[in-house]
Amino acid sequence: MIVITGKRKIKLDKRLSKLSKGRKFQLGVKIDESMKNVLLKIGFSPDLEPGESVLPAASIGPVCRYNAEGKEIVHKDRPMETAYRQVEWTWEQWAGYYGTETQSKIVDVPYKRYPRTPVLPPSIELTLVEGVIAAKLQRSATSPKRLL
Repeated sequence: MIVITGKRKIKLDKRLSKLSKGRKFQLGVKIDESMKNVLLKIGFSPDLEPGESVLPAASIGPVCRYNAEGKEIVHKDRPMETAYRQVEWTWEQWAGYYGTETQSKIVDVPYKRYPRTPVLPPSIELTLVEGVIAAKLQRSATSPKRLL
């Protein structure tokens, strides 16, 4: 059993070196009374029944946003490209002697930006297992970054 303590970790290499490559394991945290509000915010039901699994909401923080939505790598060393965003334009159009009508349309507005490469989200789900919240993982060459 590997015990990891503290609030935030920067490196897990020393602890993961004890596991053989390809081995599956669970990373878990004991649940106490102070964590119940956090678990409800993550998306668990108020009952906290064992076996319940949840993909944490992206709105919780940057790590959960990456886990749920992924991210983009911005390549500032490459030339800029043209990208488009949609904007709704609204205006008042004359409609005769006594008034106007509100008109609107959606327009594609071009802008310059650096090219981006999407990074797929890890989508690690958290599961309640008898007083412990755990995530099922597998050790690989990229697992230290994925675990953090």
